[in-house]
This record gives sequence, C-alpha cells and structure tokens, in this order.
Amino acid sequence: MITEDYVSFEVAKLLKEKGFDEECQKYYGDYKYPCPTLQMAMKWLRKNFNMNPVPYATSIGWYFEVFDLTQRDITGCALLYQVGIPSKEKTFETCEEACEAGIRYCLENLI
Repeated sequence: MITEDYVSFEVAKLLKEKGFDEECQKYYGDYKYPCPTLQMAMKWLRKNFNMNPVPYATSIGWYFEVFDLTQRDITGCALLYQVGIPSKEKTFETCEEACEAGIRYCLENLI
C-alpha cells in the first residue's frame, strides 16, 4: 500500500514561521500548524522561493541537493547546496527522509 508522507512537526513549525499558510487536510494538534505532504512543501518552496530540493539515491543511501530555479541555462539550474561525496553517516535510509532534510535545509539556511 502506498501512503502519503507528511512533514514532521518541527518542519511544520519552520514552514509556518517562513510564511506557509496553505490549507491542508491535516494539522498538528492544538498548535494548528498546517501539516502538508512532503510534495506540497517542496512545491511551495519552488513557487515562493525558486528553490528545488531534490532527493537522489547513492550506493550508500539517500541524500539531496538544492537548486536555484532563477538561474537556469542549457546545463540546468545553479546549485544552492551540494553535499559532494556523502558519507554513510550523512545519508538517509529513505527518499522521504532525504526530502524532509532538503526542505529543512532550505527553511533553516536559505530563507
């Protein structure tokens, strides 16, 4: 069964601090923090900040890069964040964990 994956409570708080005010089907408890899906949060970053966090698989796990969508040419988009060669300690078990980390990185370091 395929399920929807949502951002963590900590990322939901960061999103709200950075201006995320979209209607969501889920909210975190009494705090009324919108609880978007990973895809929804990534789309919001693309639409509002021209940032595209992209997960990718390596032989040792998952990681992410962040691209600047305002700087595009024939070779692609400019990198805002690149890990280089990731170590096992800096990779994630799943694509979803890498997406969450990419969203968090954008919110904490680039906005």
